[in-house]
Amino acid sequence: MNFYNSGCKNKLKINIEDIKKTSDRCLIINFFDYIAELNLKDRVLANLTVQATDYDINISGNIKAGLVLECDRCLEPYIYNMDIEINEQFINEKIVSGNKKEHELTEGEFVEELGDSKELDIKDLIYQSIILELPNKNLCNPNCLGIKEFQGINVNSSEENIDERLEVFKRFSENRFDEKLEIGKQV
Repeated sequence: MNFYNSGCKNKLKINIEDIKKTSDRCLIINFFDYIAELNLKDRVLANLTVQATDYDINISGNIKAGLVLECDRCLEPYIYNMDIEINEQFINEKIVSGNKKEHELTEGEFVEELGDSKELDIKDLIYQSIILELPNKNLCNPNCLGIKEFQGINVNSSEENIDERLEVFKRFSENRFDEKLEIGKQV
């Protein structure tokens, strides 16, 4: 088994033929680096195993990362920790052959075609795996109350930072409420 340690490299591309030439057709990759396109708390840690056969390349392992995201409700930054298990398969032949325009994928066909490519971009694979695991809604916690509408108050904090320009609307709202109370008393 061959080992490949990555740290502080701009690109991490593995030649497919080099993997196939090893005695057990296996390569262990220990990746510990930043990915410029991601807002990371710290470096990404990935421990991957690349296994080659005549038919395919299988990459499996674990990726750990801490991303700095912004909460969609309160707009405060928070750390989103990820622990991702991956199992990706790359094949040498085409999934859809001939002139077919449509093809329904079955269970064994969720793979990526290598085509004429002679190398695998491991850093890109790690990046894509992280992006696919991002939540649809970024929340610092499920009970986040967010920002009180039109007043600029973060409801999660005890501070009240009301925009001075909106004070007019607050008084207007309070006056309307007082008028409704007086009307209710007259009836």
